[in-house]
Amino acid sequence: MDDRAHQHLDAVVGHNHDSLANPTQFVFLNIHGHIDIVEIPAGDPSQMRVYVGPVLYSNNADLVPATGRFATSIMIKKWILSFIFKISNYLS
Repeated sequence: MDDRAHQHLDAVVGHNHDSLANPTQFVFLNIHGHIDIVEIPAGDPSQMRVYVGPVLYSNNADLVPATGRFATSIMIKKWILSFIFKISNYLS
């Protein structure tokens, strides 16, 4: 897998009693243009979840870096996961 096609992110999001010492781990993957997010709550692989993300339709979609970030919404008091794609750099 190309290093540009994945990202690892640790965050405390309130899953499985995560904490700064044991954050939830997220891995964003781009597999042939299909974005998947692997969540390992509090670092416990027995609780692992895989979320199916968007599909990228473009030439070289498999080269687009899969990245994300977290922000909190004060109004709904929930974490919001944002996907970030810079597709224009990879169109041919």
